Amino acid sequence: MEAIGVWKVREMDRKEQNSVLKLEWEKEVKKWEIERNSAKCERRKPRWTKPKMPPMEKTIPKPKVADFVEERESSEENKEMEGEDTSEGGDSD
Repeated sequence: MEAIGVWKVREMDRKEQNSVLKLEWEKEVKKWEIERNSAKCERRKPRWTKPKMPPMEKTIPKPKVADFVEERESSEENKEMEGEDTSEGGDSD
């Protein structure tokens, strides 16, 4: 089940990257709010529009048990095939 461990690490990295993006966006929004409020006091329009939230990284699909069962079956079949190939080579004497 090492794939789940890899998935967890990637998921934590994704969440960390998304939190960094969100913090940067929140800082930009704070600056915009200050500009907006000063524009209201001075009865004018703000100089720029509100920053939009950047697109976040999508979640990585969690590995399913069925994926592991198929991998095991295919690897077992490959081992059996390799075993048959070696036994055929020995009979050709």
